[in-house]
Amino acid sequence: MTVPAWALVSNVPDLADFSDAEFLQSLAWDKGAPRAVRDAASAGEPGPFLKAWRDYAGPATGGRKLSGWACLWSQASWPDDVDPGRLLQAAIPTVKPSAKARKGAIKAAADWPRRLAPLLDRLTSHAAKAHAAARTMGAESAATTDAAGPLTILAAAELWAIRGGSLPAGPAFALWRGLLTALRAALSTPVDETAPLDMQLVRQGELPFLAGAFFPGLTGSSALLRDGKKYLARKLSDHTDSDGTPHAELLPRLPLWLAPLVRATWWSELADVSLWNGDQQILLRETIEHATPLCRLDGRLAMGNGLAIDAFPLLNAAAAILGLSTDQPAAGYLKAIAKASAGKVVKSRPAMTEADVPSTQSDWARFALLRTDWSPQADTLAITHHQRFPQMDVAALGQPLLHGDWPLQLQIGDSLFELADEWSCVCWVSDADVDYLELQMEGPGNLRVERMVLLSRRDHFLLLADSIAGAPAEKITLRSQFPLAAGVTAQADTATREIRLQAGRQKVRAFPLGLACERVQSTPHTFAVADDQLLLEQVAAGTGLVAPVVFQWSPELVKKEAVWRTLTVSEAGKVAPAGTAAGFRLRIGDSQWLVYRSLKKPKEARTVLGHHSWNETVIGRFDKNGDLDPMLMVE
Repeated sequence: MTVPAWALVSNVPDLADFSDAEFLQSLAWDKGAPRAVRDAASAGEPGPFLKAWRDYAGPATGGRKLSGWACLWSQASWPDDVDPGRLLQAAIPTVKPSAKARKGAIKAAADWPRRLAPLLDRLTSHAAKAHAAARTMGAESAATTDAAGPLTILAAAELWAIRGGSLPAGPAFALWRGLLTALRAALSTPVDETAPLDMQLVRQGELPFLAGAFFPGLTGSSALLRDGKKYLARKLSDHTDSDGTPHAELLPRLPLWLAPLVRATWWSELADVSLWNGDQQILLRETIEHATPLCRLDGRLAMGNGLAIDAFPLLNAAAAILGLSTDQPAAGYLKAIAKASAGKVVKSRPAMTEADVPSTQSDWARFALLRTDWSPQADTLAITHHQRFPQMDVAALGQPLLHGDWPLQLQIGDSLFELADEWSCVCWVSDADVDYLELQMEGPGNLRVERMVLLSRRDHFLLLADSIAGAPAEKITLRSQFPLAAGVTAQADTATREIRLQAGRQKVRAFPLGLACERVQSTPHTFAVADDQLLLEQVAAGTGLVAPVVFQWSPELVKKEAVWRTLTVSEAGKVAPAGTAAGFRLRIGDSQWLVYRSLKKPKEARTVLGHHSWNETVIGRFDKNGDLDPMLMVE
């Protein structure tokens, strides 16, 4: 994006030396700017100019305040910046005051210059440095010098938007001038194209749009407004699916990427200028709706990779600004989080219709969210598959359980199989019983590596499995790792190969169904805890194997005895050869489940534990009569 010269006649680095009159007289105006504004600027009188300006651009002053300070939504983007919260605290002491701040709070209107001094000093010193850097340094050095500027500018813009109309003339003009000068300096500084996408969105989209919206009539403001709008719209479209699903690459910093889009929508509302067309606004609303079920009770989003950001205020503000219907599940979920955070009891609300299901999957975005319902205590699994290893984030009844890369190592004979750079989704099922995802990677010859993910909507039951088919008839060694979320502890059972996990108050049990249940039975396989991960190693002779691990956290079953075993699979009255199919039974108390996977297409229906099937995958629960109630059947 080319930023036009604007607002000041010449690129003068020593702006701080200009008097207010000289500053006003140096402004360049479009022909369409009101005569009263241009005459007041030419006269060099800040008081009359500010009155004429407020009459002209009044919608951008005295606007409604969002919950919290919107500029702080992006604070993690620039961690080395001067804390904008501190600058705003000095200006408005009633914002999150400490006991010490309350004691020394300044309330007299005459003290506004002192309140604003830290923010104004930050704006003007930054502007001078940015001008000098742009003129005397290379692009990289200039970009580094400017790195701390955007947060201060956003803080000043927000303060102007909510208090500019009520400030005394002197402080108001100082804030107006400081904001304009800092914006011009930032937009004259080269952009770091290697910066994260959210930082680029602020620098190349939000700030130009903000400048054009808040300073109409100044030379170049219309072009800035247009270019800012185009950049924001293009990046929204480029990084979301047609239904609003954000691309997997955005998820680690999703709140930071959403923040400038939501703020820009707010700026447009305050300044009474258009930003989105109808389709774009719908797309942004849908993106917020897709981000909302990722939010947990502490406000952090799943797949955040440890990013300690409370995204709830951002999502809540977005719902209000974009007009999310109160009847929509996403809006109801935000209310449920607010209630639960306040200590109120929020009951689970199972999905009743397809429209109510919070789960989603996108081939384009390479992302899927498996979720049981819209309550804060839901069981969830978010997973991306745009890299060599899928990455997942699992919560059991709202408590983080697994988080991080889901590594896989496959050895056939003496050779390690080299994984591709990404996976493809070959199966997605979301219904009243389960959410099911299957990822696939094809190797040389007929080799297929598939990762199976099933989340029961009713049984607090998660299946994570690897399926290898079409391998050469050699020894197969599969190693898989399940990353524990921060704070989760694990302990191996002494009698069986079960591993017991503690996630907050939630107890979780992990069962490696492909390994012998009792430890007294010798096995070449391994299921253990090491370095905050569960490690599974399973071997097989033949052309394939299935390595399933079940996580179970039903409160009714947490203390029940668990037994599992590998089942015999038969076809045409004979035991199916190794590498053809695999079946497993898990019993916890009186509850029993069947997991079956076919690795080769059958010539006749196969039989496993009395169940006959042509299907590739069958996962079900036995009822009290011993009949199988299928949860999932994949042809």
